[in-house]
Amino acid sequence: MIRVNNLTKRFDDVSVLRDISLSVEPGEFIALLGPSGSGKTTLLRIIAGLEFQDEGEVLVDGRDVSGLSVRDRQVGFVFQHYALFRHMTVAQNVGFGLSVRKRNRPPKREIEARAQELLRLVQLDGLGKRYPSQLSGGQRQRVALARALAIEPKLLLLDEPFGALDAKVRKDLRRWLRDLHRQMGLTSIFVTHDQEEALELADRVVVMDHGVIEQIGTPEEIYMEPATPFVSHFVGETNHLPDGLHVRPHDLRIVEEGGEAVLVDNVFRKGGVWRVEGVLSGTGEIVEIDLDAGSPAPQPGATIRVQPLRSKSFGG
Repeated sequence: MIRVNNLTKRFDDVSVLRDISLSVEPGEFIALLGPSGSGKTTLLRIIAGLEFQDEGEVLVDGRDVSGLSVRDRQVGFVFQHYALFRHMTVAQNVGFGLSVRKRNRPPKREIEARAQELLRLVQLDGLGKRYPSQLSGGQRQRVALARALAIEPKLLLLDEPFGALDAKVRKDLRRWLRDLHRQMGLTSIFVTHDQEEALELADRVVVMDHGVIEQIGTPEEIYMEPATPFVSHFVGETNHLPDGLHVRPHDLRIVEEGGEAVLVDNVFRKGGVWRVEGVLSGTGEIVEIDLDAGSPAPQPGATIRVQPLRSKSFGG
């Protein structure tokens, strides 16, 4: 188990983490989700040993590792920028972490065999003699992951690993990474600002903002039962109705009477639904509504009345 207790980190007079506590169970896939400046990357770096906290502790299997170096914490890293050595072959990059060990360094043949085994695992079998420049972005990221796994880490840390890749490659790699995580029984923490990525990959999502944890929960809990206004705004799309109601676009229905009047401004297809954009009468608030694409859509300029099927109230 990985546990952080009451972590606080300051840069000069600015607190970037404030009394953070979090536990990660063996085999869990945890997402640290938040905007820039939320503290998610700093938290990851402290767990890794790349930064050190001002207060609190980091425990691995009950042992305080706060004073240990990166190497002694037995963690593997994958970053957005692959950081592969251009002068080394793919296989040499994968085996690098083993080859530089001062103690317990395996024989050269074992390192080579381990590299080939991992290349097969990440579906790059036969590419070991190539150089990073001869690979696609998605392939380079797989090499970076294989290199991180070569040292058999207790914990795999990923810092926006797919951020530099195009949308199609990101989607394919997310699915592949999730399967690999399950297959190997890894314990992983990854940082992302992409809510879709977090909800798709993680067992639990840690939503952060301004150095504090806003909510920890399963993707379903985070999306359907946001604990704070920030989570409601940041994860998914939210409409603001009178009386402090927060409503998802798919939780609004058109009614004949009652509800709130909305002047339709735009209608377009969004996947399997009609997305209706309009202006809430009285407040001028923009409202977005998702309707079944099999039904007729209201026309721009029409006034409709909407009522929430489900809502969340935070007051105000």
